[in-house]
Amino acid sequence: TLDGTLFPYTTLFRSDSTAPLVPVTSADALTPAEQDDLQRHEAIIAQNIGAFYAVGEALMAIRDQRLYRATYETFEAYCTEQWGFGKAHAYRLITGSKVYTALEKSPNGDTLVLPRSEAQVRALSQIKKPELQREAWVRACEEYPNGTAPARVIAVCVQAVKPTRQEKKAAKAKPKFNRT
Repeated sequence: TLDGTLFPYTTLFRSDSTAPLVPVTSADALTPAEQDDLQRHEAIIAQNIGAFYAVGEALMAIRDQRLYRATYETFEAYCTEQWGFGKAHAYRLITGSKVYTALEKSPNGDTLVLPRSEAQVRALSQIKKPELQREAWVRACEEYPNGTAPARVIAVCVQAVKPTRQEKKAAKAKPKFNRT
């Protein structure tokens, strides 16, 4: 059936969740074995969708504790040789885990749908203050309630909450007192 029971995660990850997913032609219909495969693979995706966060946390611990030092001289060499990605990607994952953690820890106890990808938190990382990251994420989730906002939408929300240079200058400016 196409009522969501056969495809349990399809509307969860679509930006246009109002339109049901239907095969284009009868040749596109899935066999029962393919339906099982789809459900199995989608379950894996749903279970591991936030893996960037766990990977970032692990990389941060390895870097901070220098756990790579027995085998590699540098963190960069460890990432490249052990995992096949460079230091820049490792730092994106680490930064992503920090943003994710900041969103997870609500100052007022409310619960948010959390980001699903490193690209989403990368867009949020353009703001340093966790409260502004949260505000931008909340704005993005207003348009995409399932937390599926694309990074380009999040970037627009980030720009909307990010202080301008003038606002930053005004906040840093110290009041001047006339000494007479």
